[in-house]
Amino acid sequence: MRHIDARMITNPRYQRYALDLAEKLGIPVQDAVRSAGSTNGAVIHLTEKAVPVIVIGVPVRYAHTHYGISAYSDFDNIIQLLNILRNTAILSASSLY
Repeated sequence: MRHIDARMITNPRYQRYALDLAEKLGIPVQDAVRSAGSTNGAVIHLTEKAVPVIVIGVPVRYAHTHYGISAYSDFDNIIQLLNILRNTAILSASSLY
């Protein structure tokens, strides 16, 4: 999970929630801070819509080439964490109505 990149700082509360959830579920997470490069998260968090943004990505070797290499277990863990985050967000949103 990326904490900071060239164009944004992630939402600290949502980042902490995701990191704590991953730890609780035994999903390994690698923290990242980047001084260069950015993601679409930068554009989203500046929309003034109060959307909390965190950046979750799969570690990839040779990312900007014709062949990126990553471990399937990293991909699988990301999907598992994203599904759980999505489901908890849906449950939280539904409790507002």
